[in-house]
Amino acid sequence: MLSIILMECYPEIVGVIGFMTFWGVRLESVSIITVIMSIGFAVDLSAHIGYAYVKSDGDRHTKAISALETIGWPVFLGALSTVLGILVLATVQAYIVQIFFKTVFLVIIFSMIHGLVLLPILLTTIVR
Repeated sequence: MLSIILMECYPEIVGVIGFMTFWGVRLESVSIITVIMSIGFAVDLSAHIGYAYVKSDGDRHTKAISALETIGWPVFLGALSTVLGILVLATVQAYIVQIFFKTVFLVIIFSMIHGLVLLPILLTTIVR
């Protein structure tokens, strides 16, 4: 299970780094450090969904539905509150703060997509 969650987080980080270039963020020490700091967000959302899946009863499909019903909404609200919390940083003109905002924003958005959509699909197809 842990390997599936970690396997699911790698494309998330690659997607973040890819979208950073579209948003005008260069790959340099500041941006890479903020990506590394944000990996915790990426793992956190997926870990909650994965844990709820493991603790659910039934077949794979039922477990995925139960996991999303149990923890999907709290995970979504937690990610949304993080996005709302860092939106204030978008108004700050300091370079490091702008890079931090863009990186964390992308990580949270990608984490929500991967954790709430792609991880349940992976779990129903791979995990027994």
